[in-house]
Amino acid sequence: MNERLRMKRAEMQWGPEMRTYPHPEMRLIRAYRAFSVVLLICAWQCSLVNGQSPPPKRLPPIILVPGDGGSQIEAKLNKTVVVHYICRKHSDFFDLWLNLELLVPLILDCWVDNMRLEYNTTTRTTTNSPGVTTRVPGFGDTASVEFLDPSQVSPSRYFVDIATALAGIGYSRGTTLRGAPYDFRKAPNELGAFLASFKELVEDTFAKAGNSRVVLVVHSMGGPIMLNFLARQSQEWKDKYIGSLVSLSGAWGGSLKAVKVAAAGDNLGIFVLNQLSLRTEQRSSPSLSFLFPSRHYWNSSEVLVSRPGRNYTVGDLGEFFKDMAFSDGYEMYQDVKDLVDPTQPPGVEVHCLHGVGVPTWEKIVYQKDSDFPDKPTTLINGDGDGTVNLRSLEACSLWGGKQNHPVYHVKFPGVDHLGILRDDGIIKYLTKLMRNYEVVENRRARILRRTLEMNVNPTSDGQWVMQKVREDVAAADILVSLCIAAARSYRHHTALKPCPPSLRESDDVSLREKHEETVAKLDRIPPLRMIDDVAINGREEVINFLRGDETTQLLRWILHSNQFTLKSVSPSLFADVKRKTAQVIDTKGPSHLFEIVWQDEESWLAKKGSTPSIFAYHGSRLDNFHSILRLGLHQHLNQNSAFGEGTYFSNELSVCLTYSTNGIAWKNSMLGDVLSCVALCEIILGDWVKSGSKRKDGVPEKYFIVQNNDYVRLTHLLVYGSSPKATSSGQSCNALGNNARAGIHGFE
Repeated sequence: MNERLRMKRAEMQWGPEMRTYPHPEMRLIRAYRAFSVVLLICAWQCSLVNGQSPPPKRLPPIILVPGDGGSQIEAKLNKTVVVHYICRKHSDFFDLWLNLELLVPLILDCWVDNMRLEYNTTTRTTTNSPGVTTRVPGFGDTASVEFLDPSQVSPSRYFVDIATALAGIGYSRGTTLRGAPYDFRKAPNELGAFLASFKELVEDTFAKAGNSRVVLVVHSMGGPIMLNFLARQSQEWKDKYIGSLVSLSGAWGGSLKAVKVAAAGDNLGIFVLNQLSLRTEQRSSPSLSFLFPSRHYWNSSEVLVSRPGRNYTVGDLGEFFKDMAFSDGYEMYQDVKDLVDPTQPPGVEVHCLHGVGVPTWEKIVYQKDSDFPDKPTTLINGDGDGTVNLRSLEACSLWGGKQNHPVYHVKFPGVDHLGILRDDGIIKYLTKLMRNYEVVENRRARILRRTLEMNVNPTSDGQWVMQKVREDVAAADILVSLCIAAARSYRHHTALKPCPPSLRESDDVSLREKHEETVAKLDRIPPLRMIDDVAINGREEVINFLRGDETTQLLRWILHSNQFTLKSVSPSLFADVKRKTAQVIDTKGPSHLFEIVWQDEESWLAKKGSTPSIFAYHGSRLDNFHSILRLGLHQHLNQNSAFGEGTYFSNELSVCLTYSTNGIAWKNSMLGDVLSCVALCEIILGDWVKSGSKRKDGVPEKYFIVQNNDYVRLTHLLVYGSSPKATSSGQSCNALGNNARAGIHGFE
């Protein structure tokens, strides 16, 4: 009885398995387990005594890079002449920017004269106003970029909210969190000393953080400044020292606001200040010209400034400066306009964060020539963050297909240009990114080592495909999607033209079997994003694909063309497309926009000569566009002949969308697996064009019927896609405060 009771207790204490142990063995096990528990308790107590705890995750060091107006400037005076009797001639160093006490009437004239630069047309550089010496304090620290006014009054808040949040998760100001202020009045061509010091700062921060790669957090003009800096560095240096570039409201392609400031000045939103007085200083800064709209994102047909006497585009800036009687402005613009190519990626991981849906100046209108340039009549708004236009903010989104490093593009609706520095969504994104950074870095390192161990060794076809995909992954993706849509169509005999080499007639295999083999090969093409960053993801199936087989050859055939190059452009440029067609009905723009660059452009221009042309849309089934791109528009593809034979067009996108039905595309597409397309075409006018504007043609209004397709050329492809899986996630002060922080040129 006692033995049964003992066994029952053993079962309750140690589990049913203890019933099989003889009595002496159970004692031994009990003693062993008790001893183990004692050891664990002792180890835990010792760790408490020694102050030990589990090692924390290592945070990557950060350098904050401000934008235009985002650094403090100090000045020292030794002047012989002043602009007003109340202005000082001599002083020790004092706060010049930002000093709210100086931004008041009368004293403002003194401030402008001390702050302005003088341009030398011989050296093509700027110097301070005579008798003024300036310096930028706080390089390497964060204090001078957290508050712009050293008194740290609330209206001068800049990076302080972000710095405080980062300090809250373990960052230390001056060691793992640093700042890089600079003379924001100047462009990169005059910032050589700063850029050299910045490189040393990166290397020093890297070493002090235990050889952890540095994250650059940049705002506004700090983006293109860093793009210029990174373009000067070798890829080996960037891979060693730079972890990521985190851009907040990056002005990659400039802004129309810079044009307005050059024309009429900006009073920083302080209504008691004269914007024309401030214009004197603002115009003297080369950084203003550096922020002019880029020719890469504004075309020569888009009007920036309109007045009765003439219009100005990015191609007319010489005349714009001349008509303002500001020749030095154009010389400075010539110096800085090519310092950055915003279409070229930085060669590092990018997190591109910006606001959207905030009214932003897009066009300047003068009703009277006599008002030019001082008094604009109307400032027409478009989309953006209130300072930088959307097309400029989104320039980073096109880098993903051009570099090996990932690009994460996240929009935050309703967040303006300065609000992004204190927005809760932005701060949460940054803190989460930094907390998880070590885990992500270690994973990438493991994958890269595994990739190297596997020895990719792509064939010549694989090398060509990798290069083509990296040039423009989105353009490559749509070409594959259109080919697959045509191949899977029930009309593939006519839609898949030209056909792949594998479908050429042969004696031993039927055409039907060959088509099935071709479709099977198309299904084996991996997602192009994986090919683009194969060194990062290290997927074995992608590596094997690049080693080459018939599928690799098929992909090369799809991407190759001797006739045209497909180039992805920002969907925000859809506004230019609408202007070309003069469409009236407001219609939703495409999710993806592609420009078609033809190799024989000179032949087309020669054919066109001085004959006028129009732009119009053409809609068709998705499976037709593989053939349309390569062989042009064919009348036999058009089933609608209600108003006569020919190819049908309209200047209203809404009309053509009814003919562009959704089609099943490619399951691996980054654009979406359900797509529809509309082509934008240029049509040379002549007897071969029947128009709805001519009653005798019997064609409905807004329609055009072209009976000779030799006079039609595709210029753009508008793609409407279902949303693919996301690769990343993302989202007041008083009047004087908001606007004093707006920056000397109205950008911060």
